Amino acid sequence: MAEFTGISQLTGFTYEIYDKLVNLIPDSAKAIKMIGYKAAEKELGNKFHQNVIVSEEAGFTHAAPGAGAFAVNAAVSLTTQDAQVEGYQLVLQSSLDYEAAARASSSRKAYAAIAETKLKNMVESTRRRLEAEVWYGQAGLGVLSSTTNVDTTHTKIVFTAASFAPMVWGGKRNFEIVAYTAAGSRLNAADTAGYTIQTVDIANRTVTVLASTTDITALDGAAAGAIFYWKSAVNSSTVAYAGMKGISLIAGNVGSLFNIDAAVYDLWAGNAFAVGSVALTFKKIIQALAAGANRGLDEDVTLWVHPQAWSDLAGDLAGLRRYGGEVETAKQGFKTIRFAHMTGDVTVIGHGMVKEGEGYMLPMKRFSRIGAQDVSFKTPGRNPGDDIFWHDPAKAGFSYRLYTNQAVFCDQPCKCVKLTGIVNG
Repeated sequence: MAEFTGISQLTGFTYEIYDKLVNLIPDSAKAIKMIGYKAAEKELGNKFHQNVIVSEEAGFTHAAPGAGAFAVNAAVSLTTQDAQVEGYQLVLQSSLDYEAAARASSSRKAYAAIAETKLKNMVESTRRRLEAEVWYGQAGLGVLSSTTNVDTTHTKIVFTAASFAPMVWGGKRNFEIVAYTAAGSRLNAADTAGYTIQTVDIANRTVTVLASTTDITALDGAAAGAIFYWKSAVNSSTVAYAGMKGISLIAGNVGSLFNIDAAVYDLWAGNAFAVGSVALTFKKIIQALAAGANRGLDEDVTLWVHPQAWSDLAGDLAGLRRYGGEVETAKQGFKTIRFAHMTGDVTVIGHGMVKEGEGYMLPMKRFSRIGAQDVSFKTPGRNPGDDIFWHDPAKAGFSYRLYTNQAVFCDQPCKCVKLTGIVNG
């Protein structure tokens, strides 16, 4: 007769089932699936160090025919800089009551039912949260267009079309967000609770939130342009980031990034291409590629766009297709958009984590995720399986956590192009 044997039984089952879940990356986490994780084996102290060449050898001397034994100019060495990357921490805590734990510990089959609803969702939720951070860390999740008050403790936030990414917000009931002005000040400096999401309306780019009367009043009185972040990703009355810099800031970088200043070393800057407040077309993509080629882009890239922008491109491509005579059945449509360019192949991916008004042309092999630990139930500093579960001192149950330490890194931002001003058809 099986009986409850405590935390060790649960731990064994967790790792048995987690082994099957650890490689599970949901479709909403497409970028981290393509960007490999690299343990910080080059770490010195608490940072990953990567030497990058930011200027070339420059000790050239020109001479006309018959110049004889001319003097040569002094050597001017190439310049390298030390790119430094620090992993940011992300923790997801969950719990299991004693009754469910007792039933789960009786057999692997019973535990699998718990794992399906709890552990699997923890992995998927963490990867979705990580995906959002990889894209928009420190850049903000969305920009305020307007609010519609519901009552003293509820209001509806309407996001601008350009700043809205559907997969960032879908399924986020009870998630907490905070709001800052475009200048970087908290809407209500005294607020520490944030805004709790109640409902999400993807079609209308609307999120209904719950908060104190004071905070709702501050939000309803906010000017358009306020920026929203996950609670705890930004702290204090003025912006202080607790999350990584995402692709949005890397691809469009113009300042200091990973300890190197693009204002001094031009090859450390990204590229910006303004589409011009129109739908994305292949002509616009070719023009954006030229912006990257001017800065050294000479390899395959992936163009990440909002799903509607992908549909616009598919329609554009279908319109270019011609059929010969004697065709009884015409089949159109595309699963993948890929084409050749002088710089290399271009693959277009529609992704719900990309904001409607933006697109990102990225040489994916130049990106990596660097840190001390990828997403895992492993307790940092301990052997796998040690202390996954512990007794919650305030409740009749166990608590457990999923943890990661990482940041997204690009070793050649000059080959990235950030597209803005896309207005989908």
